[in-house]
Amino acid sequence: MDSLKMNSISQRLQHSCPPMDTESKQYDFTNIVDACCHMKELELIGSTDPLGTSNIVFNQLKYDFLAFKSLSRLTVNDVQFNDEHITSLGLLRSTLCELIVHNCGIISVANVLLCDNPHYTLDTQIISLPNMKWEKLVFLDISRNSLESLDSSIRLAPALETLFLNNNNINSLDHLTGLPRLRTLNLSHNRIDINKELHTLLGQITHINLSHNIIKSLVNFKKLYSLQDLNVSDNQISKLDDVFHVCSLPCLETLDLRNNKVTKVVDYRLKLLEKFGQRSREVCLDTETATQQELDKVSVLMALRVTREKKSPTSLFGNLPNSEQWKT
Repeated sequence: MDSLKMNSISQRLQHSCPPMDTESKQYDFTNIVDACCHMKELELIGSTDPLGTSNIVFNQLKYDFLAFKSLSRLTVNDVQFNDEHITSLGLLRSTLCELIVHNCGIISVANVLLCDNPHYTLDTQIISLPNMKWEKLVFLDISRNSLESLDSSIRLAPALETLFLNNNNINSLDHLTGLPRLRTLNLSHNRIDINKELHTLLGQITHINLSHNIIKSLVNFKKLYSLQDLNVSDNQISKLDDVFHVCSLPCLETLDLRNNKVTKVVDYRLKLLEKFGQRSREVCLDTETATQQELDKVSVLMALRVTREKKSPTSLFGNLPNSEQWKT
C-alpha cells in the first residue's frame, strides 16, 4: 500500500458515506476496511517533493491506523512522525512485532513509542502502565534519525530482542536497562565512548555493533560473558592492552577492529590470537579466521610464555586439547 492510498483510507475513515443504493457497490467501503483489518505488513514511504504537478506532498499527509487490527510489521520512511500526522498508532501495541522508522527526524525514542500521547511525561507512572507497553515488539529500528540520547520510554518495549539505533547522534547508553531479552544492538555511526561497565546495562547481549564511534578502550566490555559478536571498527582504540580485556570472554567468536590505530601495532594479529589461547582457531578477527601459519606462530608464542612464566599451560590458557605438548 502506498502513502497516498493510506492517506485516502485515513480520510475516508473520518466520516461515514453509506451507499445511496444498497444494491450498488460504488460507495461500498467495507471490503477495503476488511482488507486493512487483516493486513500484516505495511510500508509508508514519504517524500518532500510534490506528486507530479499537484500540490500533494507525501510527508505532509496524515495517516490513521484505526482500521489496522492485525498489523505485525510497520515501516515508515521520510514521514513526519508526530501526533499531527499519525493517529491511532497506539492501537498497534497489541499486535506489532517489528517497527522501523527511518529518516523521520526523530529526536527521542518517546517520539515513536508514545507518538499517540503528545502530552506525555516520562515518569515512573507512565512507564509502568500495562496499556502503554508494546508487549509483542521484538524488533525496533530507529536508524538514520536525530537521536542524541536514549530515554526511559524504551522500557515500554520489554520484549525487544533487536534494537537498531545506528546513524544518529547518540553519545551515551543510559536507559538500556529493563530490556532482559535484548540480544542484538546496533549503535554504529554515533558519538559513543563507553565510560561504564556494560554488563550492568546489557548483561545478556550477544551481538553489538559500535563501529564508527569514539571508543578508546574495551575495558568496560570485559564482563559481557554472553557476547558472541563485537564490531568496534573505525574507533579510536590504539593500544593492545585496551583490547586484551575481551579476549577472555568465553563466547566471543567475532571481533572486528579494522581502522583502529591498534591494527598498526607490530604482530598485532599474533599477539591478540595468543590472548585467545585455545580458542585462537575459532575466533574471526577483522573478518578473517587465523591461517595455519598464524596458528603455528601462536603455538610457539604460547609455549614460550609457558616457559617464561614457569606455570602450567592450563593455568595460562585453560584446558588445551593437547596439553601434553606444553609440559616443560
